Amino acid sequence: SSLEGYRKHLLDAISGLLVQIHLAGVYWGDCSLSNTLFRRDAGALRAYLVDAETAELSSERVPPALRLQDLVVMEENVNGELAELDAGSVTLDHDREVYPQETGAYIRLRYQQLWEEITREELIHPWENYRIQERINALNELGFSVGEIDIQGQGEDNRLRMRVMVADRNFHRDQLLGLTGLQAEEMQARMMMNEIQQVKANLSQSNNRSTPLGTAAFYWLEH
Repeated sequence: SSLEGYRKHLLDAISGLLVQIHLAGVYWGDCSLSNTLFRRDAGALRAYLVDAETAELSSERVPPALRLQDLVVMEENVNGELAELDAGSVTLDHDREVYPQETGAYIRLRYQQLWEEITREELIHPWENYRIQERINALNELGFSVGEIDIQGQGEDNRLRMRVMVADRNFHRDQLLGLTGLQAEEMQARMMMNEIQQVKANLSQSNNRSTPLGTAAFYWLEH
């Protein structure tokens, strides 16, 4: 079926959704295939939470214990749903990289990889500006938009601590319009906002103080 052709996209979409809501301070409590809506977007699949009856919201990231609990519940639910399908009228194709009984574990592993990449901080030297763009590109390839980059001085050797804050995966177009008045499609807007983020990081480093994103956008437009 067409869904089978997007199987790994579907699983990655679930893991990305869990990362996104945990960053936003949402504990789901009942992640499952039946509680998730999938929509096609530019050849891939995006996942949406559609049943929030058990969800809890806080103003900070979901703590590790609750994130682990969400993953455990997800793994049990997903594997249970697929086992019921396999035992019922729907026969699942087992000739694949991820077997039905391993699906929950795959989503959990993918989640952990995404979480570590998004939340890690790294130290860079002033002459390593290219690493900022590399980090942005890596997150974009994982399906995440970079909402903000926090650059701070670190130690006597003039290294910088870089921390990336991710945002919703389809916000670049509105952000670019608000900052510059330019209208563009999402992928083009993402490229432009990446350039503005790079300008912001460079100006912050040159001036030795944080540069507002609006100031960086104006500088980008002018130059």
